[in-house]
Amino acid sequence: MTTPDSVLTIASERTGWPLVPLWSIARREDRVGQPDAELLSVYRELGVVRKADRDDNFNRASDDLSAYKVVRKGDLVLNKMKTWQGSLGVSDYDGIVSPAYFTCSVSPNVHGRFLHYLLRSSTYIALYGAASKGIRPNQWDLPYDEFRALPALVPPIVEQRRIADFLDDQVARIDNIIAARRTQASLAEEEFMAHRDEVTLGRGHSSPTARSRWEPFGAVPATWDQTLLRSIPATIQTGPFGSQLHSAEYIDDGWPVVNPAGLKDSRIVRVAGMTISDEVRSRISRHVLRDGDVVFGRRGELGRAALVTAKEDGWVLGTGSLMVRLVKGGPLEPGFLVRLLGTAALRYYFDSVSVGSTMANLNVSILAAMPVLVPRLSVQRTVIGEVAALDRQHRETSRALSRGVTLLLELKRSLITAAVTGEFDVSTADGSQVLP
Repeated sequence: MTTPDSVLTIASERTGWPLVPLWSIARREDRVGQPDAELLSVYRELGVVRKADRDDNFNRASDDLSAYKVVRKGDLVLNKMKTWQGSLGVSDYDGIVSPAYFTCSVSPNVHGRFLHYLLRSSTYIALYGAASKGIRPNQWDLPYDEFRALPALVPPIVEQRRIADFLDDQVARIDNIIAARRTQASLAEEEFMAHRDEVTLGRGHSSPTARSRWEPFGAVPATWDQTLLRSIPATIQTGPFGSQLHSAEYIDDGWPVVNPAGLKDSRIVRVAGMTISDEVRSRISRHVLRDGDVVFGRRGELGRAALVTAKEDGWVLGTGSLMVRLVKGGPLEPGFLVRLLGTAALRYYFDSVSVGSTMANLNVSILAAMPVLVPRLSVQRTVIGEVAALDRQHRETSRALSRGVTLLLELKRSLITAAVTGEFDVSTADGSQVLP
């Protein structure tokens, strides 16, 4: 079996490039005391970036930044908790990072961009995983003594620059295509959601053309009844408060608990580690879900809703969720209620009526006062079927775009690894031969 260490040894023998310990080319530096410097972050796909340049980093910086570590342009920075995922890189910026990170100065005998690619290659990611300590992957931690002892493949400086220049060009081209695919996926998502709302609200299927206006839905078919959820025969309840679940009660394999994180694309999915035993479930038996129940996330990103099917019958309502159990034979189909809850109109409505100082939050009273549309049952069933067809088509499109991005990411990783280990000779390569 070929190990990451043997890959480096074989590469060294094939190319004649020496293997040296990392401590000989990168030295740990724990400089602090510059709280006014720019905040930096480390991303798995990008390396070191300015925190201000990203809108997807929700980690809150400390009020006191004096203990944050100083980074100078050309320094190596590692997130020791996520190094095994590739969260490290050589910085193009001066700034400061979390005290939990490792920061290292780099020898002038090593080209920074080459080291950046080398240490982010697939071979090294595997080495970090083997050297990290912890019971579970999300708790893994890379000890610095383990990192500094790893072997580094160091070609002549001229070759390092040549490899780095080649990869800068190729990686930029691949990243541009990835960005275009992700933009395409985002636009497809927006188009799908708009079309789904049109169908759900009677604007995209065969229905009477007469319209009426009723907030928050705007124009809807005049033949559709309009009322409040509390006027529909149903039971509405939240997850277990009086007998709230404690972290110690969760086990690896038991009855799944349904919280907002488990509501995906109008479906319920199992979340790892969020299960309870028969004993705990029996204590909160009134919160056990049944086929036909509607589950709605009451915290955070409002608008997540899903229908409990026979597969999820017996699962348990979580503290972060609300449940609506409609009376069978009533005027509202559970599947249609799920579609209403997912519309942009009701998402905006819930945002306006939610409570909570730090997070949007709903309760039973707010949900009971929710406006609902009640067309004829035959119309509701038509809507459910048409939206289900849209869902299937959208999932196929999303999977295709996602597969394309995955293949491009694999190409990038393979190209980087082949170049930095000398398996791919960049001195004779024409960039167009790698990626048109």
